[in-house]
Amino acid sequence: MEWVDQRTLKTSKRLNELDKLLLRFVRILEKYFEYVVTSGYVTILFGRARATEDTDFLVKDVDEEKFKEF
Repeated sequence: MEWVDQRTLKTSKRLNELDKLLLRFVRILEKYFEYVVTSGYVTILFGRARATEDTDFLVKDVDEEKFKEF
């Protein structure tokens, strides 16, 4: 893995179904919120096995109207 810029990590990891789902979801999420992927998925991304495949996000606080738009 290598950093391309401050926001982009390049990897040769072959995408699995969880990766594809996450990427589809964040393409929508990033249109509305500032966010970071945390916890379990980061562990999976770096190649560790986990009993669960949960994905957690931290999202910057937004007002109710922005949330409804999402």
